Amino acid sequence: MHKFLTLLLILGMLIMPHSMMLEASVEYKDIVEDEDKDYDFSLSHDQERVSKFTSTEATTDIQEIGDTLIAVFTVSNNTRDGYSVHLKSETGKLHSASGEEYLDGEKDIPYSVKTKNKIGQIGIGMNHVDTLLDSDELVANKAFIKRTADIQSTPSNFSMELYVNIDASHVDKMVMAGDFIDDLTITYADL
Repeated sequence: MHKFLTLLLILGMLIMPHSMMLEASVEYKDIVEDEDKDYDFSLSHDQERVSKFTSTEATTDIQEIGDTLIAVFTVSNNTRDGYSVHLKSETGKLHSASGEEYLDGEKDIPYSVKTKNKIGQIGIGMNHVDTLLDSDELVANKAFIKRTADIQSTPSNFSMELYVNIDASHVDKMVMAGDFIDDLTITYADL
């Protein structure tokens, strides 16, 4: 019975006059010789604007040399003028939490930041710097995702992991006493 109804529906659509399928039509009768008749079509295309950024903290407690996952962030953007993502560090290093006092001879611990495990697609016209951002670049508010062409020509929709890296040459500083801090800010800017 189900197959019969489906077949009946398909046959009905095939023999339905095309004029019944059109949303609007106009018919001009008795057009006078050398006379013109016009019909204007109002064409449209709508695509919803998307510009979203989310960041989920994994940890801010840096206890070991090597890579520490600190966050996962996602970007969705379909605007032609694109976006940028910046990282800014207050000092570019883990420094004494007590200010300039180093009570027990603590030494600043420089770090770098990198991204890994991108899932999804960065739009054409956008560029991702996938090398380590060192202390100087972090203090300078470095854009690590930015538009490198006149426009973004395909949408961006991806997630990435953000890591802080302590180089193995600083193992001596990591195992010795001290309270260290720094503020690292990730900024998404819709252009």
